[in-house]
Amino acid sequence: MKFVFKMLFLVSAVGSMATQAVESSLPQHCDYGRVKQYDVQVTQVTSAIESGFQLYGSPYSPQAWGQFAYSLGSLLNSFDYLRIQAPSHVLQGSPFTFKGNLFDPFAYVNFHTSEKGYVGRDKSSIEANAYYQTSFDQTYGYGLAWITRGNLCSAQGVWVQKLPDFQLVSLTYGRAVIKVNIDQFSRAAKDPAVRSKITLRGFAQEGSQIEHYPLSFDQLTGNITVNFSSDYFGTNFKIYATIDDGTYTQVKYIGTVTGGVGHHQPCPTCHTDI
Repeated sequence: MKFVFKMLFLVSAVGSMATQAVESSLPQHCDYGRVKQYDVQVTQVTSAIESGFQLYGSPYSPQAWGQFAYSLGSLLNSFDYLRIQAPSHVLQGSPFTFKGNLFDPFAYVNFHTSEKGYVGRDKSSIEANAYYQTSFDQTYGYGLAWITRGNLCSAQGVWVQKLPDFQLVSLTYGRAVIKVNIDQFSRAAKDPAVRSKITLRGFAQEGSQIEHYPLSFDQLTGNITVNFSSDYFGTNFKIYATIDDGTYTQVKYIGTVTGGVGHHQPCPTCHTDI
């Protein structure tokens, strides 16, 4: 006989004092596979998910959590012929689609997450694939997604993160200072094989020498200082920044900085914007 454990979470609604009841169930002996080398071990899944809730600051019922943790303890570190496929990294509060692979076409697959429990079901296509879209809204860190069909269950961990971002610190003559912030749960932060990529481009609005740009950097946080110069005094550089955390990319216009030495360009209209 296969037991199904029920839990009840009390999750704070974002931006309000209202609470929402969330029911979740996870069958014992649910197959669990590590997709990335930095995903948690099967024995660490419980504490990782609990940490994800605590980081976000969402309250939950300790008794219900204990029941859920007990059922998590029976996860198997393997795959069966019902297999889940989910993104390894998703944005907090943004929809993502996870997939069920099975042998049978036109069969219903149930979809669940550690945050919301049962979220819905989908009938597999003629290619024997089922899909469902949901989101992690109250989780920041490690969450769990799983699918069930009859007595079969397949689970996968999902890292819930925020977008990479940067802010302008200062613009002075010939210099721009930009603060970089790449999320601690992004691929660049978790996977030693993945590097962050920050690129700054300064397009001269006049003058001819811009061969020093673009400039690339690799860091997760902190300030970046870039100097902009040309042979002409008063050259204006329009600055664009791109930041990539291995999964998500942001591109922003930072502003315009004036730089350069020597005499002013006699023909400001000779150089067109790029």
